[in-house]
Amino acid sequence: MVHNGIEYRDMQLIADSYDITADTFGIKDDKYEGYLVDKVLDKTRMKGTGKWTIQQAAEYLSVAVQLQHLWFLSGLKEERIQAARVFQSGGFGDILGNQRIDKAKLIEDVRRAL
Repeated sequence: MVHNGIEYRDMQLIADSYDITADTFGIKDDKYEGYLVDKVLDKTRMKGTGKWTIQQAAEYLSVAVQLQHLWFLSGLKEERIQAARVFQSGGFGDILGNQRIDKAKLIEDVRRAL
C-alpha cells in the first residue's frame, strides 16, 4: 500500500513536470533573440545527493533482506526446536540464559518502535 502511494505520487510528479516543461518550451528570450530553452546547458554539477540516496537505499535494502530472512526462519518452528536441542547438547544451554523478560515493557517497547 505504501509502495503504491509512492508510485502514484511519482507518476503525478512526472506528469506535472511534463506540463511545466511544455509551457517553458514556449517562452521566448527577447534579450538573446530566441527561445529560453535554447540557453539551457545540458550539464549538471554533482552535489553528492544522488550518491547519498543510493547508499541509503542500499542500507534499507540490506535491512529488508535481513528481515525477509528472519520472517522465513520464523516459519521453521520444528527446525528451530531441533537447533535449540543441538545447542543444549553442545553445552550452550538456553540461548537466552537466565534472563527474565518483562513482557509489559517488551510490549510497550515494540508499540513505541512501531
